[in-house]
Amino acid sequence: MAVFEYDGETICYSRHGTGSRVVIFLHNLGSSRLIWEPTITALDPTYSAYALDFPGYGDSELTAVRSVEWLVDMVEAFVAEIGATRLDLVGNCVGSAVSLLLAERRPELIDSMVVFNPATAATLRPTPLGLLSRLAARSLFPRAILGSVSLPKTVAKAIIWFQTGSGSVTPGNTRLKNRLQELWTDKGRMFPMASVAPTLSRPFTHIDRMVSDTFAGIDVQMVWGEKNRILSAKEGRKLAERLGVPYLGLSAAGHLAMLEVSPDLVPQMLERAHTAR
Repeated sequence: MAVFEYDGETICYSRHGTGSRVVIFLHNLGSSRLIWEPTITALDPTYSAYALDFPGYGDSELTAVRSVEWLVDMVEAFVAEIGATRLDLVGNCVGSAVSLLLAERRPELIDSMVVFNPATAATLRPTPLGLLSRLAARSLFPRAILGSVSLPKTVAKAIIWFQTGSGSVTPGNTRLKNRLQELWTDKGRMFPMASVAPTLSRPFTHIDRMVSDTFAGIDVQMVWGEKNRILSAKEGRKLAERLGVPYLGLSAAGHLAMLEVSPDLVPQMLERAHTAR
C-alpha cells in the first residue's frame, strides 16, 4: 500500500504491475479498493494498475467526502502525480461517475473506460438509496452523530448482501466480502456517505445531460448488474443508449458485479478496446 497526499487528505492506494499501460480503478461509496482485487490479479502484465481508496473508505482516513467534483480533482491530481499521459479508467457507481466526469474534462488523457453501474440522478432516483440520499441532502439525518456510530455485524452483513444480486459473491471472493463487511463495523463508516449526499445532485444531473459525442475518441463500455438494488439498471440502459455506448447486462449480478462474475471480464473488455484502436 502507498499513499498520495492531496488537499490535506491522505489517499491510500495500491499498485500492481510495472507495465507501460496504466489503468486506474475507482470503487463505489460503500466499499473500497478491495472490490477490484480479483480483476487486477487477472490483468495482463503489460499493465500498471492503481486502485484508490476514496476518503472515508478502505485504508484512507475516515473523513468526509467533500463532493464528487472534489473526487474528480483528486483523481486528476493523482494522474499527474504518477506521470501518466494516457490511461484507462475502470469504475463502479460513484467511481464510474468520477471516471465519466474526468474523461469529459480531460479527454486527451483517456484511452478507454469500463464503467460499472454509473451513478446519476436518473439511476439513483427510483431506488431506496435515492430516497435516503434525498433525506440526507435535506439534513434530515444528523450527519455529525453518524461519525460516532458503529454498525452491528448483522447490519454490516445486510449492507453487503444488499449490494449483491443473488446475496452472495463467487466462491473465491468470500474473503473479500467478509472484509468489506468488517469495514462497515468501523466507527463512523456511515459518515462519509452522509457527508457527500448534499453535493450529489449537480454532478449526477450533469451526467444525465451528457450526449453521444461527449466521449468521442474514447472507448466506453458500460456494465450493469441487472439485479442492482442500489441503482436502477433500467435507467442505466437508457443512459448507455443516450451516450451511444455498448451496454452489457449481467442478469444475476448486483451492485458489486465485479465480485459476482469472472475476474477476466474487465481484462477482456480492456483488451478489446485496445485491439480496436
